[in-house]
Amino acid sequence: MVVGRVERRHATGGGGKTLSPQELSDCDDIATALTIDPYLGFTTHKMNIRYRPPRCNKDVLRNLIFAFIKDQNYEETYKRLERCEAMHQLLAFYKHRVNRDDLRDHIMRFLGVLDVESGISIMGCTRYSLEDNAGARVCSTKAWGRNEEIQFLVGCIAELSEEEENQFLHPGKNDFSVMYSTRKKCGQLWLGPAAYINHDCNANCTFVATGRNTATVRTLREIEPGDEVTCNYGGDFFGDNNCYCECETCERRQTGAFAKKDSDQQSEGYQLRYSSRRQAAPPTGTNTLEHTVETLRQRGMTRYDAQIIAEQRLKLDSPAPAAAPAAPRRGRAAAGALTLPVSPPCHVKVTLRMKRSPPADDISESASSHFSDDSATSGEIQYEVLRLEGIGELPVATWHKKKKKKRHRHERHHDVTPEVAVPSAKRVRLKFGGESRTIELTG
Repeated sequence: MVVGRVERRHATGGGGKTLSPQELSDCDDIATALTIDPYLGFTTHKMNIRYRPPRCNKDVLRNLIFAFIKDQNYEETYKRLERCEAMHQLLAFYKHRVNRDDLRDHIMRFLGVLDVESGISIMGCTRYSLEDNAGARVCSTKAWGRNEEIQFLVGCIAELSEEEENQFLHPGKNDFSVMYSTRKKCGQLWLGPAAYINHDCNANCTFVATGRNTATVRTLREIEPGDEVTCNYGGDFFGDNNCYCECETCERRQTGAFAKKDSDQQSEGYQLRYSSRRQAAPPTGTNTLEHTVETLRQRGMTRYDAQIIAEQRLKLDSPAPAAAPAAPRRGRAAAGALTLPVSPPCHVKVTLRMKRSPPADDISESASSHFSDDSATSGEIQYEVLRLEGIGELPVATWHKKKKKKRHRHERHHDVTPEVAVPSAKRVRLKFGGESRTIELTG
């Protein structure tokens, strides 16, 4: 259904009747209880510190609000709100002192925030401790250019005298949206949809007056979809120099409530310009970038490459953890655990000749090798080695032995391991079909 201009005029602040602080507070409490609270699912800020939510079926209000988001029918939604039980209980709670026309206009303003063409949306916020980490915030649903006016974010203003400030305001409970006008030299109560705009020390919007008792919001720079709409409440709104500020900018700069206790003096010298790219970066500590650069340098990168990777926040595969070296063993247990190296296999060519009987033996007595005497006297067939090839090419294995020291205490901390040559192999095992023989080499 297409919404008429008259209905949207009420949603954007049409009708400039001046309300007293009491009338504006009552209208705001009832309007938020019927629109924003069912939409978010919890009770948002209220000016009446004795406020109690209506005892009725909450699903009825919630379904009514989501039906408006789907149909965008302002008049039908307000009529259904008038007939619901929650409206009657709230009017009775505020003793029917609320003007129905003023209440209708105020409800229309909050329905305008839920309009699909508003370009904004109300969302939950868990950042601020003053709201017990259960507040609300205004986020953009479309791209906004610089110096654009967000017409649906309407603020309603009621001037506060000193007597009214003492009567209505309770520090830390309902003074969340009270500002001081330097031009009029008095306090002002800001309510309506604009009251859900949170403070930021580097805000992207500012308040602009549209009448004697109304104001809207104008952008200071480009806003992307999903960004929070923020305004600057002043330099001393959260204590001296906003020392208790909990905004995202203070978290990123490590100032305000996030300042370190030992850093009382402000840093002097050159600082990086606070660009939109750094504004969009997630809040991190001041030493995170430098720590990342050092970590990347330990992985073998140059400082130039490490800074580029750290600034662009590129993800790298974590190196595989190196196996921890085994603790060296000492004492006699270490000496017993030493193992001699094993020579690798080597091919040896052996030339043999079967021995004849002793009288007919024409082999020279200067043979380089022979079998043992036990095998010769046993009557078995004997062989004579004529030539060996490859035995001189066997690698010489080495092993380490702990050098003895004069003092046992000095021996524990100094393990000198000189190289000692291991004698080469002296035996060769031969196989002849199903038989095998082992010969011992001499020389």
